[in-house]
Amino acid sequence: MKKTTAFLALFFVLFQLSAQKALDWKKIDSPKDDYVFKYFYQYTGDVYKGIFTIPTVKPFQSVKNQIFVRTFNADLSSYTEQGIPSESPYLVSVTGFKDYTVIYGSTDENKNPMLQYHADNKLLVTDAQLNILLNVSYSVHGKKHRFTDTPSVYRSCDSTHLIVINSEIMAPDKPSFKASPTVQFISVYDKDLQLVWKDSVDFEQIFGKDVPLNNFDMDFMNNKLYVFASHRAVPTKKLKPTLYIIRYDHPQSYQVVDKEIFPNDYFSWKYLLNKKGEMYMCGINEVLNSSKNKQLFYMSLDLNAPDAKPLLKTYTIDKAFIAKYPDYKFILANYLTYPGSLLLTADGLIYCSEYHAIVTSSSKYSSSTSYYFKPMTFIKFDLDGNIVWLKMIDKNVQSSYKYSEYFCRAFYINNEVVVFYYDFVNNIFAEAHKGKPTSPFGNKLCLALARIDADGNIVKKVITAVGDDGTSADLNRLRQISDTRFFMTGSGINLKTRGDYVTFYDLKEKE
Repeated sequence: MKKTTAFLALFFVLFQLSAQKALDWKKIDSPKDDYVFKYFYQYTGDVYKGIFTIPTVKPFQSVKNQIFVRTFNADLSSYTEQGIPSESPYLVSVTGFKDYTVIYGSTDENKNPMLQYHADNKLLVTDAQLNILLNVSYSVHGKKHRFTDTPSVYRSCDSTHLIVINSEIMAPDKPSFKASPTVQFISVYDKDLQLVWKDSVDFEQIFGKDVPLNNFDMDFMNNKLYVFASHRAVPTKKLKPTLYIIRYDHPQSYQVVDKEIFPNDYFSWKYLLNKKGEMYMCGINEVLNSSKNKQLFYMSLDLNAPDAKPLLKTYTIDKAFIAKYPDYKFILANYLTYPGSLLLTADGLIYCSEYHAIVTSSSKYSSSTSYYFKPMTFIKFDLDGNIVWLKMIDKNVQSSYKYSEYFCRAFYINNEVVVFYYDFVNNIFAEAHKGKPTSPFGNKLCLALARIDADGNIVKKVITAVGDDGTSADLNRLRQISDTRFFMTGSGINLKTRGDYVTFYDLKEKE
């Protein structure tokens, strides 16, 4: 009887799935066959901007630019197109800041890979018509110095400032067996594109020589530069695994606001800053490739209060902790991992993670790589760092291509967590946590949506079955553009649909 009931339930699910309206994908036109779509980078009001390239300009070709900005209207039915300014760097990247277009990269033509990144890095900021408003070159500070890469460009936590970081290896003029230090050169521009901060951050000055940082980030608020960093243990230097919060009130003048010592070497964390200057940080502290218990931690600190002390709570993922969540006793310890995102709520913080694994197998004649996307974990903390609830969605998706495509994306909308992810159909609807489905009827891969309410209750649904419309969404590029509307890009998965696509998904319309 149970088997019959389960079969009928699965039949009903598959009937629903077959009736599910597919996403309304629109193909991105490419009138020139040489065009390659890269990504969208601006979603302002009714304007959507995408980047296109022509990798090779052939002799006697009339095209003057290799990189183009295409500006679409609200329903993506029409667009205008412009080549980016000829002053633009090579190895170019593009992002948005306010109503500006930000173009950055290296001027190295890569004719000699051994000398890569010795040439200037460059930043261009233009208006909507690609008229240049700011044109800045960043040079290395010595003949043998070189940049580690093209510039890193961020918006500050409150989106009021543009932060440009050029990481430079300070190679000595004379041969040396010692590792060369790396210095971060920071430039910060305000909303009027005025340079308001110029500084260099030397991690050796802060942490000492040969201290292995495994994570760092920077932000700018209230005319102060903040550095968040962590390093592993260095037994020879008697250094323990430590997490730092550092503030620069003035260039070349730093203060260690807080440092916390942890038991395990490896850190994975994210942080949030709200407009009040309150910082929240969560992460995992563990020993890689070890059975030693990992530690989950929560930290909060008011950065604007000079005498404030951080609130730090830690949770060891041991048998006692796992016993509190019996539904997940077989998967919690292995699959609770670093936060993919943190979502700030009115009364706390939500920690979202998804377990990823890469397995490469090789033989005498070939090798192959498989990517696995396994259980997702959601933890609600209150503002005192106490765990309100912990929920997991068990799944096991394997892919041999497009590693970025299957990453789950989580958002906080109207007092609930909204999660887009990929899973098999019978996992989406099953009450029990089964992992990879065993029924052949359930082996249909779907784009799914989970909604988690304030009490941790989960409701899941299918958005569309992958393959039904021949298109697969890239969740890594999913963007929320209004309270309930999302912008998706995707790609065709067969010969008939090959190419790039865009669509919208509205939570209200799809109820």
